[in-house]
Amino acid sequence: MFHSGITYGRIFPVVFAYSFFFSVSHEIEIKTKQGILDGFEMESRNGTTFYAFLGIPYAKPPVGNLRFQPPQPADSWEGVRDATEAPPACIQRELVFAVDIALTGQEDCLYLNVFTPKDIKSPLPVMVWIHGGGFFEGEGSIYGPTYLLENQIILVTINYRLGALGFLSAGDEVLPGNNGMKDQVAALKWVQEYIRDFGGDPQQVTIAGESAGGSSVHFHMFSPLSKGLFQRAISQSGTALALWARLTPAMARRRFVTFGILAGCSPVPTQVLVDCLRKIPAEEIVLITQKYYVWDLEPQLIFTVVVEPENATNAFLTQNPWSLNTPILHDVPWMIGMTSGEGVIKAARYLANGGKLVNDLNENFKRYIPLILAYIYYLKPDDVEKTSEKLKSYYFKDQKLSLETEKGLADLITDSYFLYDHIEAIDRHPSKPYVYLYDHKGEITVSDFTGDGKCCKSLGASHADDLFNLFQLPVSPSNMLPEDLSVSERMIKYWINFIYTGKPTSDDSWKISKSPEIDYWHIETKSDSMKTGLQHDRYLFWKNLKAHPLDVFSKE
Repeated sequence: MFHSGITYGRIFPVVFAYSFFFSVSHEIEIKTKQGILDGFEMESRNGTTFYAFLGIPYAKPPVGNLRFQPPQPADSWEGVRDATEAPPACIQRELVFAVDIALTGQEDCLYLNVFTPKDIKSPLPVMVWIHGGGFFEGEGSIYGPTYLLENQIILVTINYRLGALGFLSAGDEVLPGNNGMKDQVAALKWVQEYIRDFGGDPQQVTIAGESAGGSSVHFHMFSPLSKGLFQRAISQSGTALALWARLTPAMARRRFVTFGILAGCSPVPTQVLVDCLRKIPAEEIVLITQKYYVWDLEPQLIFTVVVEPENATNAFLTQNPWSLNTPILHDVPWMIGMTSGEGVIKAARYLANGGKLVNDLNENFKRYIPLILAYIYYLKPDDVEKTSEKLKSYYFKDQKLSLETEKGLADLITDSYFLYDHIEAIDRHPSKPYVYLYDHKGEITVSDFTGDGKCCKSLGASHADDLFNLFQLPVSPSNMLPEDLSVSERMIKYWINFIYTGKPTSDDSWKISKSPEIDYWHIETKSDSMKTGLQHDRYLFWKNLKAHPLDVFSKE
């Protein structure tokens, strides 16, 4: 679900990623204002040669006194820098797809990758990809460019700080938070300064991302720091209005104080605690976060985006995006969409291995569902109880959770985590966006990795399944099935059209969404078409339930 972006690098280590993905030939040098880079040639899916430059620093290593500080511009270098190896991920413990409990990555991780066509006759549009992973896991290097680089674009994939190292916030001017988002801003500034050296046009930048990356894209529309850094935006399965994408200042402050206590540091004043945390190994910082879990991996998102205090210097986010009164600062052409079965990724996990987790949910429904859906944190106890009863009645007809009611479980997660906030975001956007629903079930599905393959085959495309069409991931097949290839080629065409023109189709067959019930482009196996009414009844259920942060904190 929101946790994914997808970090299959944990299953197939990233060190093998580029030899796994591509045919690699001789090295190639490029001179930039930052320094000379030694990259290499790659070959796309259709045999087109393109160039890759990996592990380029866009900010100084955020270590020592720079831990918990906004990113600082990277230094230039003398001589030739090797750009042929994938950079390290930001330090994390991959949980959802993990086959072991090992930590991966390192604290010195603020690097990006640039992929360029071989023959560039004029400056090209740029797509900057922001990875998902719930703001606690993921990395840019697993998103193989062999499909997109069949076209004349520049692709940039980035890392940014994760978990407490990227999003811990005390809610004050000492540690306002959002350093992971400020890393993204630093990467976008790097693009503005250096992308011409790679043949890119800094005035044709599209920011795109999936899950937490999709939410990040939407957050940039609200941020004063992001002004002028992009001209188009694509949000896949994530918005700034999602219940998992943002903490209230009060909740962020409580988690900051708790973190200090768990770390053995004095919780006040802020500067004393921050100084103490800077002395703790990064590995321990990551592992402390897991002490917050109450049940399974819940609450999964501990540190996310926050609204910073008014006196914070160079704040990324200064107003509450959940409020109807908060303006979109950057009203650029926007494409936004979700998969038909977003919640399948989590339902498959719960129902796997004989349904151990779902049996626990059945026995403790009113205890764990409020935790999973987060309303335990902001509703009154009586309202928590009533909300749980309404959810069980609506999604499960008061039956137990099981393979027989798996659709209800998947729909519950889909609607609360994705559908409701997507429709609200579409409605609130000043210039109406292009909306899609991805509904193709391919040979590879994410739920096969989170579950045991026995659940959810008929429930729609899982969260992150659309990524298999845009990128070659470490678990992607070497050759797609014909029907999967057809979907992939159509999607690539839409994305490239949008990157060039701000419109996904050249013939206007995909129209902007004007209907209150949402007009959307339905991406299916054999063909795609416009439809109206994106799960409107389920959206209205949540609208009337008033158990989403959008309804509770709309006036914050």
